[in-house]
Amino acid sequence: EGERFSPWQFALHCAYWKRSVTRQLEAHLGRPMEQSAHRFELADWVATPPAAGTAEWTECLDGLCQEHEALVAACQELVRDPDKLNLIEAGSGFSWAQYVYGMAAHDVYHTAQLRNLGIPGLAKA
Repeated sequence: EGERFSPWQFALHCAYWKRSVTRQLEAHLGRPMEQSAHRFELADWVATPPAAGTAEWTECLDGLCQEHEALVAACQELVRDPDKLNLIEAGSGFSWAQYVYGMAAHDVYHTAQLRNLGIPGLAKA
């Protein structure tokens, strides 16, 4: 059995991908994206920060929520224009709707992984 990712790594990984998709959606919508307020590094699968206390965890989750809210706001604007929603992104072969569905599936997948780690507040199946 190999090493498992920590809840920190899941949170930062999900924040990273929300930020990535939001950045792409904002560009597609022709809007500049605000700078991230994260103190923690946003990259794919970063190490758990060395000083990982309760205050830092709360800050990490707040950042994740901010990234989620930015993604939701971009999605809400996108769904108002079905032509933009169904447009195939150049070079990817996927529509913007598929990106949005994929991001939702990504969150569900990692939420299930966290549940299976026995994180308090997430009941095991």
